[in-house]
Amino acid sequence: MRSVLVHTVNPLFYVDIRKDGKIISGKPTSTPDFATDYKNSNKCVQKFAFTLLCEVPFWKDEHEVKSIIASWVPDFYFPAVFVFGENKTFGHRTQSLIVDVNNKGVVDAGMVIEFAATGQVKNPSIINVVTREALKVNVSLNAGDIIKINTNFGEKSITKIVEGIGTNAFKFLDDEYDVFLQLHPGQNLLRYDAEEGLELLNVYISKSNFYVDEVAG
Repeated sequence: MRSVLVHTVNPLFYVDIRKDGKIISGKPTSTPDFATDYKNSNKCVQKFAFTLLCEVPFWKDEHEVKSIIASWVPDFYFPAVFVFGENKTFGHRTQSLIVDVNNKGVVDAGMVIEFAATGQVKNPSIINVVTREALKVNVSLNAGDIIKINTNFGEKSITKIVEGIGTNAFKFLDDEYDVFLQLHPGQNLLRYDAEEGLELLNVYISKSNFYVDEVAG
């Protein structure tokens, strides 16, 4: 039992604690301290304690929520009926350029933003229309290209993905805008844009909410 605990609670590795759909992660400051008295250390019971150092001292949703800001919505379903002389709609573009992303947590939360091009797109951006905080990437994208931006604590990055291969694209960040764009508690009205090819841009946001304790939210 002790060997399993020492292997699991290791200062070299992160430990995840999960409860009721929430998770908190941290690194142990040392291996476990084991009780030595017979009552708390025997064949049936082994009492132990350890300290977990959490860089982000909040519980968060175990699974990220992905929001679609802009995309093509399918309109074609089976069974299908085709009438001669009538047009058939196979899909339509979402009309609104603004989406409400709700942060149900108690503190600002980072997110992962994906700009996915279905054709030629130039300089995609996203802005919080209330706070005017914004993020813009000065880059040209072809069909299939993706710009993936991570604004989470300790994970901030910008990656350009072409044919499944990712490269560091931090140099394309417009220095007049804020890469650390966060979702504030409550409603966040986000608007996407592009200098060219706006109608060819799909935008996705993945995020987790942060809570003071595991039963919040």
